[in-house]
Amino acid sequence: MGQEKIETTWELVFILNNLTFSRNWENDYLAIIGPKDERYSSIKEQSPTTKKLLSNFVNQRKQSFSPPILIRKSNYPRPPKEPDSILAFRNILAISSIVKGWGISSTGCNALYSDYFDLYPLVPGKQGTIHTISSAMHDFDMGSRPFLGQNSPHLPIDLSDVWTHTDELLLESLHEIWKGIFIGTTQETWTDTALFRSLQMAYRAFQCPVRPIGSIYDYGTHLVLFASACEILCHPEKGDVGPKEVLELLHQYPFCEKRLRHKRYKFKRETKAGKIVTETMTLAQKLYSQIYDLRNDFIHGNKVTDSSLRASTNKKRKPLTWAMPIIYRTLLYAFLKKNYQPASLTFDDIKAGNTLRDYITDPTNNPAFARKFYNHTINRCYEEALLQYAP
Repeated sequence: MGQEKIETTWELVFILNNLTFSRNWENDYLAIIGPKDERYSSIKEQSPTTKKLLSNFVNQRKQSFSPPILIRKSNYPRPPKEPDSILAFRNILAISSIVKGWGISSTGCNALYSDYFDLYPLVPGKQGTIHTISSAMHDFDMGSRPFLGQNSPHLPIDLSDVWTHTDELLLESLHEIWKGIFIGTTQETWTDTALFRSLQMAYRAFQCPVRPIGSIYDYGTHLVLFASACEILCHPEKGDVGPKEVLELLHQYPFCEKRLRHKRYKFKRETKAGKIVTETMTLAQKLYSQIYDLRNDFIHGNKVTDSSLRASTNKKRKPLTWAMPIIYRTLLYAFLKKNYQPASLTFDDIKAGNTLRDYITDPTNNPAFARKFYNHTINRCYEEALLQYAP
C-alpha cells in the first residue's frame, strides 16, 4: 500500500486588523493571508466563533472589511518555540515595510508605524468562547453577545497595500534567516539572537509616538528605544556596546552617493575615560550621534526643547525621528552584509556605484537583471531620504 497522504490543516492564530494585504506571505509553518485566499474561507468556517470574528469588522466609516489573518499549520511535525517565532515573523515584515515607507515618503498612506502590524487581541477560544489576550486583561466571552471589530482609530483607514511599500529583498533575506532558525536545522548563534532581539526593539521604537496628543517626551521614549535597537544589533556578546560600535557598523555600508560616503561632519563626544574628543564622520554617523546624545538627555533628565528633536546638519532642521528608520535600515543592511552575506542583497552592485543607466543599457540578458535593478532603485530611495538632511 502507498503512504497515506496527510491533510494539511491551517488554523487561525491572530487577526491583523490594520493592514491592507493583497498578496500572501508564508513558509511551511506560518502564513499571513488575505480574504481572497481559499484557506481564508475554510478557516472562517472552522467554528461559529471564528466566523463571528472574521465576518464583523468595520472601519470608522462603518464600511465592512475582511482583515488579513496570521495562520499556522496545526499538524506541523516540529513546531518552533512560541511566541518567539510568531513575533519574529511579524517583525521582519513590519520592519521591511516601515523602512521603505519612510524611504519613499514621510507622509501619505504608507505603513510608517509598527501599529499597522499589531496583532488583534481577540482570538477564538475553546467551546465557542472569544478570548481577549493582553497585559491589561485575560477575558473569556462565552460568545453569546454580538461582536463588532474595528481597525485602530488612531490609524488612517485608507492605507495602501502593504506590498507597494515593502523592501522585498530585505524581507527575503530576513525570512531566509528566520526559516533556518525556527523551522530549519540552523543552530541559533549570538548573532541570530541579536538580530531578532533588535528587530523586536525596533518594532517598539517605530510605534506611533502620539495618539492623540503628546509632548516631546513621548518622542524621547522612541529615541531611547531606537538607540537600544541599534546597540543590541551591534553587541559583541562578550564585552560592552556603545555608540562606537554602532558608528563603526554604519561606516561599513556601501553608499553610492559620494556625499554620504564623505566624512565631512564634526562631532564632539566623551570617551569612557571622560575625555572630550572631536571626530569627523559621515552624515549617517552624525545623525546617529545626535540621536544618541539626545537619548542620553532624555534618559538622565537633562534639558530638552522642541528644537532638540531636529537635525543640526542643515537649515531645514528636519525631525530626527524621521531619520531613524533610514538609519536603522542602513545599519541592518551592513549587519547582514557582515554576518550573513545574503544572496538576495547585491552589495557589490551598490559598492560599484552603478547608475540606473548602467542597468537600463545592459546588453546582456542576465536573469539577475531585475533583482539588481530593483535593489539599486530601492537603495537610491533610501539615499535620497538621507540626503534631505545634508547641507
